[in-house]
Amino acid sequence: MAYSEELCEQAVTEFQKAWDCIGLAPSHVLQAMNFAENLIEGALRIGIGKFTTKAEIEKTSSLIINAVNKIQQLL
Repeated sequence: MAYSEELCEQAVTEFQKAWDCIGLAPSHVLQAMNFAENLIEGALRIGIGKFTTKAEIEKTSSLIINAVNKIQQLL
């Protein structure tokens, strides 16, 4: 399944709204591994399965890199 940039941006926006509304808890796995809280709070979980295509990985990587660059410009 191919994802458009607009769809990915919409998903990120909706995720942010959900995060703000329900206050998701930090990863218990990362806590058990004794990661610092600031690293846990900034963690991004990405799932890759046997049906994930190289094109999907490359597109998602590009979207993440672009998002990080935009955030860094704001800081």
